[in-house]
Amino acid sequence: MYTLESLPLVRVWLDADQLASTARILMDGYRVPALGVVDSDRRLIGWVTQIELIGSTEQTTVAQIMVAPPEGIAGSLTVREAAGELINRDVDCLPVMKGSRFLSVVTSRSLLGKLRESYDPMTELPWSDALREWGIEQLERGVEIVILFIDLNDFGKFNKQYGHVVGDQVIQTVAEHLRSKIDSETDVLVRYGGDEFAIGTCRDRDDAEELMANILGDGKGLSVDRVDAPVTFTIGIYGGRRTKTRNDVHGASNLDNLVNLASRDCLSKKEGVLSAQTTVASLDELVEAQAAAPVVKSPSEVELASEEGTVTTGAAPSSEAGRAGSPPSIEEPIPVVETVQADDEPNSLTYVVIRAGDKQFVGTSVKMGHSKTESVAYATAKALEKAYESVKVTVDSVTIESAGSTDLVTVRVRTIKGNLERDVTAQAEANGDLEDTIGLAVISAFLAE
Repeated sequence: MYTLESLPLVRVWLDADQLASTARILMDGYRVPALGVVDSDRRLIGWVTQIELIGSTEQTTVAQIMVAPPEGIAGSLTVREAAGELINRDVDCLPVMKGSRFLSVVTSRSLLGKLRESYDPMTELPWSDALREWGIEQLERGVEIVILFIDLNDFGKFNKQYGHVVGDQVIQTVAEHLRSKIDSETDVLVRYGGDEFAIGTCRDRDDAEELMANILGDGKGLSVDRVDAPVTFTIGIYGGRRTKTRNDVHGASNLDNLVNLASRDCLSKKEGVLSAQTTVASLDELVEAQAAAPVVKSPSEVELASEEGTVTTGAAPSSEAGRAGSPPSIEEPIPVVETVQADDEPNSLTYVVIRAGDKQFVGTSVKMGHSKTESVAYATAKALEKAYESVKVTVDSVTIESAGSTDLVTVRVRTIKGNLERDVTAQAEANGDLEDTIGLAVISAFLAE
């Protein structure tokens, strides 16, 4: 959760010998109901509101009208704690202090926007939209950033072995550990989703790598009450290597690339660790298991598979080894059974149900500021991962373009199994439901030879 120090509050104050007319101009210009009066050491010595300005003349000084300041609140308070102080004192604004020094004025209006932002109530960390907003702002100002992407190792075993209450405790422990390592002046920490976290930082690459090493510590993991095994995680890193000024100003796409590449670095490191520790079923075994199961198809599914769009794919394997690791191609397409958008709220869930063989698999995705189309694609990828447990499926991009009387959906999908990686782009013409077409395009990219 944001602290007051990390917010872009109005950092302006008055000197006692300034004119009251100056105070009025500053208050009107910055739209604040009060200003602090400070001495040469920036200690708070007075307080001026619109009430004190009533009756002042052009010759009136701030010293003549200022009143005793209210007790300030610490800049280290979270937004929710600060809002609680305003409510408890029944005031609209308060001075913010850092030790004995005056920082700014916080108002209920300035807190309202942050309180409306999405945040995770379990960890009290913002969701990924906060990282996105911060990162775009930095990049468009010409500031280079580094992204650290943190993913817990074998998190599923904690839920299975100890239950979801302990699983939540694991997430909270990791969140607190990460929070203790960052500096709010240069870093932004978010819960990215599930067992994933991300840190955006303005530090240079060397300092960012030092931060990563500090987070990892001795590599032995974190201790959690009632959990026998240590909690470990993998960190991917990207950014901070650019030596030339960016010629483009597409902050959003640049940030997406940084996050995707940091995520891929994390996944690459994690797959390297898991392949040395774990034996998994081959894709051939999974295909054989699916082929052995009876396929139950209804007319509606046949129509869905054939009418939702014509799909074309183009594979761009990252290496020769990647070609050998292609996901299976099956004669009958996996249909998208259903896509459900819970609501239009930023943190609502999207559900996608697919059928593989005689089984159905449900994938979910928290929107977290993403569009509906992106959320459907991500949920489809999650469903595919459940159907093919040894394969990691990542949707890198989703675009929709108008093609005459219909829409053309283009998706870029990465699949990773062990050290084998494929990068496939698929297109689908939306002749029916757009969200189902997006799901079919993701599936087609996944199944492409």
